[in-house]
Amino acid sequence: MSIPIENILTYSVVRIEANETQSCGTGFFYKISFGGQGKLTKLYIATNKHVIEGANTISFVITTAPSVEGTNRFGQFDDQKHETINLPLGKGKHFGVVSDTVIPHPDSEIDLTLIDVTVPVGQYLATTKLRMVHLDNTWLHTATDRPLRAIETVKVVGYPNGLWDAVNNSPIARTGSTATHPLARLDGKSNFLVDAAVFGGSSGSPVFAFEAPMYLLPEGGYAPGTKASLIGILWGVVEKNTKGSLVMEKIPASTEPSPLVKTPLNLGVAMHAAHLLEIEDIIRGAKGTS
Repeated sequence: MSIPIENILTYSVVRIEANETQSCGTGFFYKISFGGQGKLTKLYIATNKHVIEGANTISFVITTAPSVEGTNRFGQFDDQKHETINLPLGKGKHFGVVSDTVIPHPDSEIDLTLIDVTVPVGQYLATTKLRMVHLDNTWLHTATDRPLRAIETVKVVGYPNGLWDAVNNSPIARTGSTATHPLARLDGKSNFLVDAAVFGGSSGSPVFAFEAPMYLLPEGGYAPGTKASLIGILWGVVEKNTKGSLVMEKIPASTEPSPLVKTPLNLGVAMHAAHLLEIEDIIRGAKGTS
C-alpha cells in the first residue's frame, strides 16, 4: 500500500513522556540497517538530549491494527489500538548483546540523541500490524536533490505544549517557513531558524521541507505531486529576555504553566538533520558493520 507523504510525516512522529521529570517532548522513528540489504535493522527514536535529561524511564504510545491496508471514513484504521510502552533508559540487552539504550551525539553542543526501541516495538510485530513509518537516511537532503533555497515551506510535526489527539494517537502538524537558509550555519553553528511558533513539548520535532501540489525538479521546472525531506530537528527558541537581549534557549520540556518573563519571537532553532548521520556512524562503528 502506498502511504501519502502527508501521512508519513505524522505516522513517523511519537510523543515522549519522561516519567521521573514529568516532561513531554517529541521524537520520530529512525531506522538504521546493517550488513547490506537490511540484513539487520534497528529502530530508534530520535529526539533532543534535554527531553530525557534526568529521566530513568520514558513512555510512548504506538498504534496497532489487524490491517493497515486502508483507512476508514474517519481516516483511521479499523479496530486500531494504542499501546503504551514504558522503556528503562541505560543499558539493555538487544539481540543478545548488552548495549546502551541511549546513544547521544558526542558533541555537547548538538542536542540530539537516539533511543533504541528495537525490542519493545518489535515484540508487537509477531501478532499485529503497526501504524508506524520509520524515517532513515534516505529522507535527508543530499547533493543530488535540487538545491534548497533561502526560504522554503516547512512542516513542523510534534506536540506543542504537550497537545495531541490522544484518542487517535496523532501529533499536531504546523506550517511555517525557513527564516534563515536551511543549509547555512547560523552564527557559525550548525543551526537554522524556522518561522513558526514554538512551545514546550515541541523539542525534537522533525522539520520537513515540503512542496505540494507541485515540486521543483533538480534540473528546473516543476512536476505534479508532493515531496518532503527531513532538513532539521527543532531544539531551541529565540526569545527576548527581561533585559531586552535576544537569546537562544532550549525549548522547555515541561508543559506546566510558568510566569511569562520572556517575549517569544515565534522563531524556532533547528539543528541540521545531517547530525543523524554522525550518530549513525558511531553505531555502525561499534557494531563493525557498514
